[in-house]
Amino acid sequence: MTLRDQFGAENRLEPGEPAVVIVVSAHKLRKLKKWEIAIRERYEGMRIVRIADVVPSDPPATYEAVAERLRTRVPDEIPVWIDTSRVWASEFGLDTTLPNLLVLGADGSLSGTVRGRFSPESFAELARLIEEPVDSR
Repeated sequence: MTLRDQFGAENRLEPGEPAVVIVVSAHKLRKLKKWEIAIRERYEGMRIVRIADVVPSDPPATYEAVAERLRTRVPDEIPVWIDTSRVWASEFGLDTTLPNLLVLGADGSLSGTVRGRFSPESFAELARLIEEPVDSR
């Protein structure tokens, strides 16, 4: 699936490199900072994909409105993919009121998920998903 980021670039995950995909409500993006710092410190070079889930609202939030808000609040070097159709949340059954971290292997397969605020315990679970081969679980 292809999603546009706040700058209009089209993005999609391609097999070939492991990634941590973080899906959270567009209103909760600031909850990602501790997660990202810890992932970058322990796994230099790990691809992190941020997806802003746009929850239904009245009036409905448009891509343009969300993108404009992200451009003013997120540094330019941090792309955030915008999911106005809630494809990721629907496909994986995610409640995006808290961050959902999906660990994807190099072949694109889902190794597992961790949901919640950052804590040493939740990071240990994420590390286990990243480091253990899928067939040993």
